Amino acid sequence: MPITRQYAAGSIIYFAGDIGEDIYVLQQGRISLISTSLDQKEDIKEDVRRGEFFGVKSALGRYPREETAQVLADSRVLVFKLAEFEQFALKNTRIILQMLKVFSSQLRRVHKAVRELLGEHGVNDSSLELVRVGEYYFKAGKTDYALYAFNAYLKNYPGGPLAERARRLAQLVKEGAEYPLDLPDIVEEMQQKELALRTGKIAQQIPQDYETDQAMPDFSTAGMAPTAMVQEVPDLPDLPPPADLDLPLPDFGSAPAARTAEQEYNRGLSALATQNFQEAQHCFEQALSLAGGSDAALHEKILFELGRTYLKLNNVRAAVEKFSEQLRSHGRGTLARKAMLQLAEIYERARDFNRAVTLYEKAAQIPPNDREAQLAQKKAVQLRGMK
Repeated sequence: MPITRQYAAGSIIYFAGDIGEDIYVLQQGRISLISTSLDQKEDIKEDVRRGEFFGVKSALGRYPREETAQVLADSRVLVFKLAEFEQFALKNTRIILQMLKVFSSQLRRVHKAVRELLGEHGVNDSSLELVRVGEYYFKAGKTDYALYAFNAYLKNYPGGPLAERARRLAQLVKEGAEYPLDLPDIVEEMQQKELALRTGKIAQQIPQDYETDQAMPDFSTAGMAPTAMVQEVPDLPDLPPPADLDLPLPDFGSAPAARTAEQEYNRGLSALATQNFQEAQHCFEQALSLAGGSDAALHEKILFELGRTYLKLNNVRAAVEKFSEQLRSHGRGTLARKAMLQLAEIYERARDFNRAVTLYEKAAQIPPNDREAQLAQKKAVQLRGMK
């Protein structure tokens, strides 16, 4: 059940860049959301109206907060955990449609600015969010809402970098097909398409697994070999698991009886979404035994999700082993940076700042230089002073 919190005037509910899964509703008082304009030249302030949700997109998408929520007058706020909000939204379909309309409105407001800044800035989070929300509800089996989101993106950005992806997913929804497992990471695809448009290259010429001129950092330097990390990790039974870092949204659909690695993987995601961590561990381990090396992308995803699951079970040593195995086997994979960030946060919590800083720095070097990379660099700078 959601809880009620009181905030005094002048306090901050969360800062831009924070990671959190709480979603808020203003019941009484005055709160302002402060963000930076697209050209980074000025602050934009927007007051939250009574009864209005805020913090929804970043919580739902599991990425850092886009704005700072500042309390201007003593306020009372209703706070939902992410799982509570998902259940509430699924039971109150009007809320879903209202959120999608808000996203569409945001797209219209920033469309002109984005076109002017194209080439100077990367992914536009508002336009990306429409497709992300559509994919979320596609996976959850709410196909009407998924189709609404995809069509909203295509209406506002018919030639946008995610238009082909949105059309494909909209067509799959209409055909009654399942969500495709082979889709690349949405942020990476959007940045690749924008780069292709700016340079005149077709999107297919840009690889999907960090195969760029900048090689993956060498783990053999600075004592950072994954094998060494596994061997030297101390027993940390009381170490709390790190926060999720913009992780893939789980598939809420019920999977058939497990016969393939992909089916076991989907069952594991469903179990993880419902916090049935023991079942998730069993499914991912079964998927790992079935996957072999025939599907590298699926193998990488299984290792990553199994590492996350071990963290949820407070089995830190096993989590480090799986993240390290993932990096050894898929050092140029699409989830390599996320595995590094998970390891960095583990060492940070263990107060092993030397290793944490090195991992954050290596994660920041992996292209693209997006918000996740910048946050990794910021963490490295903060921890250097604590070494």
